Amino acid sequence: MKSKLFRTMVRQNISLILLVVISSVLAFSLGLWLFLTGVYQGGANKDLKMNDQRYQAIYIREDGVDIGFDLGPGQWLEVLEGNQVSHILGHKLDNQMTYTSGQLSYLANDLDRTYNRDGILYDYIVVEDHKGQLRTVLLKTKMDGVRLSSNLGLALNLDPESQDRVANKLVLVVLAYLVVIACLVSYFARRSSQLVVQPLGQLRTSLKGVREGDYGGKLTYESKNELALIQADYNYTLDQLGALQAKEAKGKASKKQFILDISHDLKTPLTSLLGYTKALVDTRCEGDLEIYNLLYGKTKQIKDLVDTLTDYTRLDAEDMILTLKTVNLVAYLKAQVSDYYDEIEKRNSTLVMDIDQDPLMVDIDPILFRRVIGNILMNALDHNQGPISLGLDLERTGDQVRISLWDTGVGILEKNLDLIFDQATQVETSRPSGSGHGFGLSIARNIVEKHGGFIWAESQPHKRTTFIIKLPLKKPIP
Repeated sequence: MKSKLFRTMVRQNISLILLVVISSVLAFSLGLWLFLTGVYQGGANKDLKMNDQRYQAIYIREDGVDIGFDLGPGQWLEVLEGNQVSHILGHKLDNQMTYTSGQLSYLANDLDRTYNRDGILYDYIVVEDHKGQLRTVLLKTKMDGVRLSSNLGLALNLDPESQDRVANKLVLVVLAYLVVIACLVSYFARRSSQLVVQPLGQLRTSLKGVREGDYGGKLTYESKNELALIQADYNYTLDQLGALQAKEAKGKASKKQFILDISHDLKTPLTSLLGYTKALVDTRCEGDLEIYNLLYGKTKQIKDLVDTLTDYTRLDAEDMILTLKTVNLVAYLKAQVSDYYDEIEKRNSTLVMDIDQDPLMVDIDPILFRRVIGNILMNALDHNQGPISLGLDLERTGDQVRISLWDTGVGILEKNLDLIFDQATQVETSRPSGSGHGFGLSIARNIVEKHGGFIWAESQPHKRTTFIIKLPLKKPIP
């Protein structure tokens, strides 16, 4: 990640990097130009310039040459005859005795300055000899090379004035270059702050909030590199953590409400049961069939509540193992529904079944799945006043089977269709006061999902409400 981020920063700041490189090259070139300008303007000191009148005091005789000035250290005079050196005055420090036409032509066209070649400074002079003929004279100086003086003055055999001039120019160049570099570094620092420092600051603040349980501190910086991917992943993680936190809080509230509902629902039959048994013990009443049936009903009600609590606890465990068996769903559903015929007739209601006769094989936990059918049917009977029609449809859809359990009761408002499967949820028109603890549909959903299926509800109030279950069919053995 670090190398990717570094490459991204290089790509985004390529113009800045190029600017630094170009400015460095330009500064170096300018410094070199100023340096060489200072050298050539002061390199041949005033005693060596060609327009010096002492150059006119050069006399070429037949057997030698005389000059009216003194040669300096490392200087000598060469008189040419054609391209060959004919006379030498002073101590010659090179071995060149012949010059090409190109070399002489270059020197001849460069009369206003000296020509530095191989550490030798050339002055090109044209003088008449004793016969009145024009002869080429070269005044040559062997340079000692560049040396750095103690006061940082550069010299190429320069006089003090030339050294000061060159040093001043180089100081200006260095200062200008440092100013440019400082500006570029400042810009790069601000740019780096925008790219890295600000996002990291936001991330640090957000993480501090996460430690305190606040998952709303999303990253809002603008970026187009890997930091943008980090931002998207981090914000997505915050959303997931926030949803999980809300779900846990809702689960805690649901469990609390569940305990209160179960306690209330247990208290009512237990109170009745204790009252009747106490009356029988005290012989305040005699036992008869009506009282025994009443005691049986209250006891069964308590058992149903305990079974619900047991199922809820089992299904809430992630390591729950289903006892799967391969069953013919057609025969299984007919058998399960038949257990509720008496209850349906007691409510003056009717049941309509539309089930295919061909076997539909599925792998289910028969005992556990019975709770799904029973909870939905009893939910329809308990949550509606008066007689209603109920129905059970079963059909195959591809590699799945579709179970539809419907009723013609009051129905469920559309805004509540997604809420009825939540733990301990009691929504408008779906549960009259005192009709239950609100965990039946939540348990049904958990059972269906543990079988790899889906369950949902569709409703047109006062017309038809349908609970739809989809389960995978058993795959045939090849």
